Amino acid sequence: MWVEFLIGKFQFFLLIMMRMFGMIAVAPFFSSVLIPMRVKATLALTITLVIFPILSEQLPMKIPQNFVDYILLVINELAIGLSIGLVVSIIFATFQLAGQFFSIQMGFGISEVFDPLSQIHVPLVGQFLALIGILIFFLVGGHILLIEGVFESYFKLPVLDIMNDSKPLMDLMIEVFNDMFVTALKISLPIIGTLFIVTLSMGLLAKFAPQMNILMLGFPIYITIGFVMLILLMSFILENGRSIMDKYLDRILQLV
Repeated sequence: MWVEFLIGKFQFFLLIMMRMFGMIAVAPFFSSVLIPMRVKATLALTITLVIFPILSEQLPMKIPQNFVDYILLVINELAIGLSIGLVVSIIFATFQLAGQFFSIQMGFGISEVFDPLSQIHVPLVGQFLALIGILIFFLVGGHILLIEGVFESYFKLPVLDIMNDSKPLMDLMIEVFNDMFVTALKISLPIIGTLFIVTLSMGLLAKFAPQMNILMLGFPIYITIGFVMLILLMSFILENGRSIMDKYLDRILQLV
């Protein structure tokens, strides 16, 4: 009976899975290259199998008879999931941007590693803060909230009207972009200010004691002071990271 029921509404099932797969393909942690595509597809399929009986009863969707219209509807569902995951990806970029702001002053500007989440090369400190962001993401239950947000979106966004319904989403993305730079600067400003004072002190020391090799002496000083400040500011980073994560995860749920 279950198989017959699934075959009878396969087109509706595919539309539901496309939105869930779009979120998983873009959202942080789920979109990591360390997770094989088969696992991502299996996860999307499993979640869809769980929520499909509920949605099939509460959302009677009229499937287009035209093949072209149905393909456009599939693309539409995929775009909604991608949009939800993209907003959360922008939030994670805050932590990497904060690390890039002061990594050069610490002497780590040339040492970059590949981040499997964002799939770009980032400084070591940026990678460390990105891992902190992942821990905050799991701490606030972001992975559950994302799936819940996609589930709620089926009731609020059955069909996306590009001319009308996409404006709140665009406004949210612009707001997230603005807050990303503000929050990243807020996190990194104490370390940048401290390293700037150290640079001035090293310059004065080079002026009064030119026989000292300030260049070789400065590297360990910058790295030591940078890590000490990073440890002292860890509670501040966690507090700001959790506040922005809570804020925009709630905004996503309110939006959909």
